[in-house]
Amino acid sequence: MADFSAGIAFISIYFLVIFGIAITMYLFEAFGIYRMGQKLGFKNPWLAFIPIANMYAFGKVAEQYVKNDGRPSAKFSKILLTLNIIMLVLAILFTVVIIVTVIANIAMFDVTGGNEMAILSVILPAVLGYIVFIGLAIAQSVVYYIALWRIFAIFDHNNATVFLVLSIFVSFLYPIFLFVVRNKEPKLTPQERFNQF
Repeated sequence: MADFSAGIAFISIYFLVIFGIAITMYLFEAFGIYRMGQKLGFKNPWLAFIPIANMYAFGKVAEQYVKNDGRPSAKFSKILLTLNIIMLVLAILFTVVIIVTVIANIAMFDVTGGNEMAILSVILPAVLGYIVFIGLAIAQSVVYYIALWRIFAIFDHNNATVFLVLSIFVSFLYPIFLFVVRNKEPKLTPQERFNQF
């Protein structure tokens, strides 16, 4: 009984530590984006603290980047917000489909005596849904990392690529980088970034 209690205590502490780290990283990112939004003169920089809406604020900061040829950035705020909402809805639907598939699979197995075609007809929609979900997750990640690089380039152009590469391979670092560069002066145009006045 003591071993069971010790195991439960260890698991509880483990999840509390993970939860604490996740909240800390979320706040680092939120404070970073909030401060950047303030520096850029946004009306609602506090959106950085609201889940899902924070993607809109994140995208708004990235949109301020002006490309080397003078063209503005894509509408990252709308793209990221839309992808985030779609991913949330798909995650909920996917969870429901998995639960229904498991229940139907168990019922089908009992009724058909293990007929493989009947089981496959139940599992196939879940597999197709999973493929769509993975495709959208990859698209969301690509757009997110492009926007992240543009934010880094606005606030610390010299280190933007290093920050991005580290953020991709050590994902808990990007909120720290956003927090660190939040107080630097934004340089939106190529002339500002390269000091070509």
